Amino acid sequence: MIRILKTTIAIMFLILCAVVLASPRAVPLNSAEELPLYPPIKIEAPTPSAPVQLSIDKIGIYTTIESVGISIGGSMAVPENVNNVGWYNKGAVPGEPGTAVLAGHVNSRGGGDAVFTRLHELEIGDKIRVTNDQGRVETFVVRNTLRYSVLADTSDIFTSTDGLSHLNLITCEGVWSSLFKTHNRRLVIFTDKIEE
Repeated sequence: MIRILKTTIAIMFLILCAVVLASPRAVPLNSAEELPLYPPIKIEAPTPSAPVQLSIDKIGIYTTIESVGISIGGSMAVPENVNNVGWYNKGAVPGEPGTAVLAGHVNSRGGGDAVFTRLHELEIGDKIRVTNDQGRVETFVVRNTLRYSVLADTSDIFTSTDGLSHLNLITCEGVWSSLFKTHNRRLVIFTDKIEE
């Protein structure tokens, strides 16, 4: 009886050892070189929400924002609908640090009104609001108004280095140039983001 008991204990010990030896070995926490290798996880920064609506109470603008890039000629593209504005999607998002730019037509091909027909009426201190696709509203206040020749360097309209958030609105102005197939001037409204 004692011999059977000893034999049983010995067999159980051998089975236990086999199970332990066959089990995966625990990795010590201080042994990084023994940790299994996994591909690194790339954490993407969240993409800022795109602007979808422009509101300017003073001149009765409540319109859709189209996303536009660069035209074949190398300049900023314009919105397809004369009653919409185009957001330059190669620049900043309205409300983010940098300069965002919205462009709109001053009139239609037939000479009728378009989205920015009354843009020239804006004055320093007037407010502009942009709503993004998440429903967030950013408010900007007019800081300055400038006019540029169609041949002028307008790079300052698209850039800033102060780390703040700006929004610039562009439309045509002046007389039609048959040579350039556009108006001879650009009206630019410079605005800065404010907290309300």
